[in-house]
Amino acid sequence: MKYFGLKLLLICLLLPVFQNHAEDAVKLLKPTSEVSLSPSYGDTLVQQCRVNPETFNPLFVNSAADSEILGLIFESLTQVNADLTLSPCLADSWEVSRDNKRITYYLKKNVKWHDGVNFTAEDVRFTFEKIMDPVVGSNLQCFFVDASTVEIINTYEVSILMKKPTPDLPVITSTGIIPKHIFERENLATSEYSKHPIGTGPFKFFEYKQGEQVVLAANQDYFGERPYLNRVIFKIIPDTSASLLSLLRGELDLMLLNPDYYTKQANSKEFHDKFNIYTCPSYVSGAVAFNLDDPILKDRNIRRALTIAINRQSIIDNVYYGFGKTVATDVLPTCWAFDSSVPQYPYDPEQAKKILSDAGWKDMDQDGILERNGEKFTLEFSTSKGDKLLADIIRDSWKAIGINVKSQLLDWGKFVEQLTHHKFQATIMCWQQSSALYDPFGLWHSSQIPDEKNGYSGANVISYRNPEIDRLCELSRSTFDREKLKEIYFKMQAIIHEDQPYVFLYTTDFIYAVSKRFHGIKPANAGIFYNFPYWYVPEGLQKYK
Repeated sequence: MKYFGLKLLLICLLLPVFQNHAEDAVKLLKPTSEVSLSPSYGDTLVQQCRVNPETFNPLFVNSAADSEILGLIFESLTQVNADLTLSPCLADSWEVSRDNKRITYYLKKNVKWHDGVNFTAEDVRFTFEKIMDPVVGSNLQCFFVDASTVEIINTYEVSILMKKPTPDLPVITSTGIIPKHIFERENLATSEYSKHPIGTGPFKFFEYKQGEQVVLAANQDYFGERPYLNRVIFKIIPDTSASLLSLLRGELDLMLLNPDYYTKQANSKEFHDKFNIYTCPSYVSGAVAFNLDDPILKDRNIRRALTIAINRQSIIDNVYYGFGKTVATDVLPTCWAFDSSVPQYPYDPEQAKKILSDAGWKDMDQDGILERNGEKFTLEFSTSKGDKLLADIIRDSWKAIGINVKSQLLDWGKFVEQLTHHKFQATIMCWQQSSALYDPFGLWHSSQIPDEKNGYSGANVISYRNPEIDRLCELSRSTFDREKLKEIYFKMQAIIHEDQPYVFLYTTDFIYAVSKRFHGIKPANAGIFYNFPYWYVPEGLQKYK
């Protein structure tokens, strides 16, 4: 949807600039000629939502469901355009000082919160100071570690000062703004207002029924052009098969399709007669995360053995039906910081067995399970319920080399809690790499290991510690020359590839099915949702009143 800068998806940590897309990065599969019809106000879009939202506060967002919904309710000072450049949103303009230590925003003067209160510089300062406060525990804190103070110049001018020269200030400071008058006397993490959000965006919060739906209504007093749609409903349907049936029955208008469902059930004339299908790079990386404090997994040779035991290309071919590609590090091939010379570890289960044997893990009693010093090689593998198929494949791959894998499927809330409190051995994680900035600090710097000091908001959930990576992360945040910055990131990728703190698995494509009632969708490098408020249903095709 209309995303507001720096936020998390699952644990969304990395935000690289994707400036080198091919023209067909976003595709309409089997396009049909669109009849020229005039935009009309009205109707409702109903889309699938896989999990219950964890929060309606942009300072704590940590799932796709949270992000999509809050992107329509809250806004940032800037917004991402179709071509991935930034343009004004809540700010009319901004100015960065010559020393790159201060950014001044000149705010719009006709913006109101959904409750009618004026939006001012006080809201901006309040939001940024809360993000900067480690006691609050915002997931965005890692992006503000170099922020010093926030100064109000007047009602509609505000400056953010940094401790040192900082590149990409407009991007770093582009996050959803929350209302001071609502939260100034509240505990942000537990406030009831986080369950009934008030933003400035094109849609207002209407209702939330846990396990059923979230309903948003068009903001009739929006400072820009009001959305054409009257409502957006996020139907909470965890099961993909049930969602597809709802889509086919016309109960859903939009759904993110799994590649297998698209290939087996949706790739037909009848389906394409009802829906337009769009594919675009997801900018999502899938990986197996290791708890590096674990006595067994702290050995990088063991981690390397676990990596080469998994046939990653087979996962792309058989789980994602070719809609994606394998990766070697956290940096995706579409990013300018990507180092193509970093090799991918080959699939080699026999070599994996040899590495484990050299480390002392042998099947002494011939029961199929490796052991060392009388201890069986047992691995707790916990994942969210939505990753069951992938988890089964990885489990079987590790069992094949002699590991006793104990799988555990968790609800989303429990899964996130285990991650942030280090209560796991191995698990599946995904990062969404958005369209603004590549900043690996949150993922790799040792200061970002979640703990009481940062309110368990750090994103380095695997407890990765490497002094050289810390140094390079810090150096990158004060390097302005793109070529020198690329050298830094290339060094980081080489070190991380050697350390193998994750099994880097794949990046996949998104496949969206959208009812042909909806017009105004303009695929671009930013995807299809960047202009969502301008989607419309011609009057003669409207379904809901």
